[in-house]
Amino acid sequence: FKAVESGTPTTWYYTRMHGNSAVTSYIQDNGDGNVEWLDKSVAANEIDSHLWGFVGNIFDGYKVVNKATEKAIASTGGGNASMAEVASATAFIAMQSDNTTPGTFCLKYPNGNYLNASGTAVAHWWDNDNGSSFFLTEYEEDVVTVSEVAEWATMFLGHAVYVPEGVNVYAVTGVENGYVTKSQLEGVIPANTGVLLNNAGTYTFKKAIATEFANVEGNLMNGSVEDTYVEGTAYVLANHAETGVGMYKAVLNKDAEGNDGETHFLNNAGKAYMVLPAAEATAAFYGFDWNGTTGVEKVEIGNEKS
Repeated sequence: FKAVESGTPTTWYYTRMHGNSAVTSYIQDNGDGNVEWLDKSVAANEIDSHLWGFVGNIFDGYKVVNKATEKAIASTGGGNASMAEVASATAFIAMQSDNTTPGTFCLKYPNGNYLNASGTAVAHWWDNDNGSSFFLTEYEEDVVTVSEVAEWATMFLGHAVYVPEGVNVYAVTGVENGYVTKSQLEGVIPANTGVLLNNAGTYTFKKAIATEFANVEGNLMNGSVEDTYVEGTAYVLANHAETGVGMYKAVLNKDAEGNDGETHFLNNAGKAYMVLPAAEATAAFYGFDWNGTTGVEKVEIGNEKS
């Protein structure tokens, strides 16, 4: 894991304990001065209380700091662990775990015991075993802005994220009468899922940590996590003065290496584009105003970063 010598951790982790890497049980600071071990997955509204960072070094030990309360785990000399101000918290020695799962470790108290998941609490334990093994998943978040001018954006991430409040998230299910048809997504956006975002503002998408989420069936949005030259007919989000915001046929003005050509277009990192069946990929533009038809036959538009 990554740690800082002093101050506030810069890297945060979801912290599982007990058993093996498939266990979805996390420790949290419950806000009452105690450390809890909960046999459940992390919920979006509880996320910060489940995040932990490390302050210290391999020689003097590490203090385990909670992101929500900014306090750290402390020794009580026995029994259950508690939370305390960082300055007075316990510095634990990180030890290799007897658990055979790669990447696991234990935290050893100065008195020789180990942190262990016990019932619904985190307590002292005499043995370095599965019960005291830690499994870390690094926390990530993606900040995305939907402009006030367009009020729409696209997004494509390589990991699953929770949907924050205030933004509407849509998969594209098809096109009809010159307009995009959509399906709203709530809760979690699975990894590698292209989506449309609606409602102006800046939003923080927090990484969702369950091992798998079901794919969005029938979604016509694709994308890339890096700048990528995409081959073939596709539609990108753009805002044209005459016809407004919508999905416009991408201009094929690059080759596979990014040089001038007529086979690829540039898709920017973290952005999504729409791919239609060949029979439907004939229009120049599909709009977002579901109140009527566009009547648009041809629009000249470049690929814009939206």
